Amino acid sequence: MKLNGKMIVETTGVLAVVFSLLFVAFELQQSNDIAITANENEIRNNYAALDEAIMLDLDLAELLYRAEDPDTVFEGLDRVRAESYVFRLLNSWRPVITSYDQGLLPRMSYDAVFDDMRFTLDQNPALHPIFGNIIDSYPSRESDPIFIYIYPLLNLENR
Repeated sequence: MKLNGKMIVETTGVLAVVFSLLFVAFELQQSNDIAITANENEIRNNYAALDEAIMLDLDLAELLYRAEDPDTVFEGLDRVRAESYVFRLLNSWRPVITSYDQGLLPRMSYDAVFDDMRFTLDQNPALHPIFGNIIDSYPSRESDPIFIYIYPLLNLENR
């Protein structure tokens, strides 16, 4: 086989295309890794902000302490604060499904958030009616994976 100038140029062109495609694939993988890391950091920052709020706000810490007693019923301003806390939790948990479905959250982190949901609900039975009322108010309650997961964990015998 005799190599001529045209064949060398074509071979070089094909190799350049292959190397550029490999470079693009590498760059895409790097971008995906960066997005996953940024997403996990954002989830952790949400939890850190919530923990910090509890540490700095003694009224909220006291409210959550009372939420551990299943006989506690929140009324008035305490109910408003408890509802705000529940909304904050839901707003932290719901994006996890989207992130996981889009491949931007590893399974281990996804499972850790569901573990946190179970722990939070186990530790705060007085918040169960508030969770139930809020979930009931959402038209998406029957299709939202977070609501579908949480609802059976609530002790709502009197509903």
